[in-house]
Amino acid sequence: MNIMQITGSSAIAAISFNEGNVDVQYTSNDRPYTYVAKNPSKFESDLQGVLDSKESIGRFVANSSKSGELSLLTA
Repeated sequence: MNIMQITGSSAIAAISFNEGNVDVQYTSNDRPYTYVAKNPSKFESDLQGVLDSKESIGRFVANSSKSGELSLLTA
């Protein structure tokens, strides 16, 4: 499992990757939300690019969900 602690985001505290699933820990809630990624390695690579460019992680996750790249598994 790969865990990325997110600093500087008002919405996302951490994102972890586990066997094709993506767990998103929001700052507003203690429990993670589990998503299934269509292409986990691409999502992780794109996320790293967003982190490196200091773009909004919350917007990236929201857009990934809207586009279907991420599908909520548990709510």
